[in-house]
Amino acid sequence: KPASISTTPTAYTVYGSLPDTIRDITGDNAAIKNALKTMIGSAAVEFESSSAATKNVIDDYAMWTSQAEAEVGIGSQIDVYNGGKTYNEYAGPDYNKQKQFHTNALGQLFTGEQLNEAGYAERWVNYKNGSDYVEAEAYDNGEAALAIKEVNVWLHNNLHPYTVNIYGVKQQSDLTAPRTVELNGKNISVCVAGTNTTEGTSKLTNQKVYYNQRLGKKLDNDSVDTSGFLTSYDKLGYVKDIEPYNYLSRDTFTVGNKQYRFAYWAYDPQGKIVASTNAYYYYRITRDTDLYAVYAEAQLVEQTDAGLSIYNNRNDTYGDKGGKSRTRLNVIINPYACPDSDDWIRQTGLVYVNLSKKVEGYTDSEIISLFNSYRGQLDDILKDHPQASFKSTDNITIDSQPVTSVTLTTTGFIRNADNNNSGMTAPVLTPTAKNRAQYTLDIKTSTLKNNTKLMIVGAMYYNGNYESGVNHWKISDNCLYYVNGECQELDFGFVGA
Repeated sequence: KPASISTTPTAYTVYGSLPDTIRDITGDNAAIKNALKTMIGSAAVEFESSSAATKNVIDDYAMWTSQAEAEVGIGSQIDVYNGGKTYNEYAGPDYNKQKQFHTNALGQLFTGEQLNEAGYAERWVNYKNGSDYVEAEAYDNGEAALAIKEVNVWLHNNLHPYTVNIYGVKQQSDLTAPRTVELNGKNISVCVAGTNTTEGTSKLTNQKVYYNQRLGKKLDNDSVDTSGFLTSYDKLGYVKDIEPYNYLSRDTFTVGNKQYRFAYWAYDPQGKIVASTNAYYYYRITRDTDLYAVYAEAQLVEQTDAGLSIYNNRNDTYGDKGGKSRTRLNVIINPYACPDSDDWIRQTGLVYVNLSKKVEGYTDSEIISLFNSYRGQLDDILKDHPQASFKSTDNITIDSQPVTSVTLTTTGFIRNADNNNSGMTAPVLTPTAKNRAQYTLDIKTSTLKNNTKLMIVGAMYYNGNYESGVNHWKISDNCLYYVNGECQELDFGFVGA
């Protein structure tokens, strides 16, 4: 199922009493307090692994193991209804109630009438000795704490905030020294925006944006700016105050004896992972996003061929019909140097390489070396597949031993469902106007956490400006590396890294 916002406040309940060893303690309220927190915390760990604990790309939750902890912790949560400030920063008229009482599924305080109804007036962490509630911090009184048989814990549901940082260039001193990066099989000299520049002029940092909000002002042809789940949170589909273009100079700068001008936005400070060749970058945010302006040798800017990068979205976890926890690894295919809705993009796909046989894991340099060595092999494998939907497996080499297989999958999108009677199948996903599409690998959470290591590589069948018979498949400039379901940041840096 797709990610969706929660429809009811999330809670978990701990049943049972304190261990007998704690019951023998008299007069040591600190020990009793810690024992109760431990019991609740252990249940919280179990809850996090259950099908009820759904964290996804849209919303999130916070949980606490005592009411006192909750009344402090709520202060650092984002109040999405008041400019994205934390509750501590906002501290509105209902803040005392916000600290004490749990909220609805959208992180809003219940109304005064609702607060008088059973259940709504519950605090974040509620202690019961049977049918009756015990004072919020009953464990400070040893005798009362020993009578607790049930603890009901409410979670704070909210939109998951993503952070956007923009590192632009207004003057030559904002650029780093020239470096060489490989893009689309070619080495080019680039200068990247530095980070020690002027806030509000050359850069904009720590901006809070929510899933699927687009950077920039409203566009005339944008019909979805107020639709979808964002309306439940009183949010628009765009963030007019964040315009990446405003932090750019379109001037040409002389560095050494070469001319450099704006070429693209990159997702990494090395300028390796291309985000977009469009200076405006009116893209929707689906993850924490850093944008670095990259300036390339002026005569090469217009010669950039269409290529692709890939990047990871936040994982989804959810419960299947059997109550088992499953995780979706979400990966975006990101073509660049091509027009919006490019008809030359015929097909895209991902290559999943299972690296789990090496128990101790891989260093960044090992993964990058493996990726660089695989690119040629993958290119050869792809040459054997015509432009058609496919799923197949081919052996490749890891550490000089052919011990694993590559899974080629093109369950993404196809621009033309029947190009020249090729018999291509209909698309499974619909690409955005920016030619991007999200691929999802759905896997049991328990399997994913069992020393699973995956290298993921992107591929694109591009039919433009090539002679007949030439391999039209392109391999992504970068790869992703997942360890136990978490995507590790890789520093691709310079050529040969």
